[in-house]
Amino acid sequence: MENSPVDLEVKVIYDSAEGDILNQYIVFSKVFTEQYKLYGKSQKTIDETFRICRDRNVLQEYLKHEEVAAVMYKFMDQETALKKALRTERKEGRHEGRQEGNRLRLEHDAKGMYRKGMSPKDIAEIQEVPVEEIEKILGLRLA
Repeated sequence: MENSPVDLEVKVIYDSAEGDILNQYIVFSKVFTEQYKLYGKSQKTIDETFRICRDRNVLQEYLKHEEVAAVMYKFMDQETALKKALRTERKEGRHEGRQEGNRLRLEHDAKGMYRKGMSPKDIAEIQEVPVEEIEKILGLRLA
């Protein structure tokens, strides 16, 4: 970049000598990405990634440890749980928004009807809410 206070050179490693640990990790990452595209966030993605890598003799020493699989399963579970929690929060937010909108609409309509001379009782019947709620909205009743 021009006029940048930092002069930076970046070396991107996209492949290395076949068989070395870096190359094996790159292969593992590529296999995982392929399996993820096929199976999404699932145990099958991890199981297939491990199976394929073992068959190709990739990261053999690491993949035979159960802890590696456990960490990957836990990571997938946490991300799935987070997405589920976010979906629930959005759903609850939409519900609260609708309730707030309905309340505001009721207040607006009740006040307009009252200004036109309708009684709180008639407004309550039309709006299908208790007369006490209409009286509260109109300021005719204390909370």
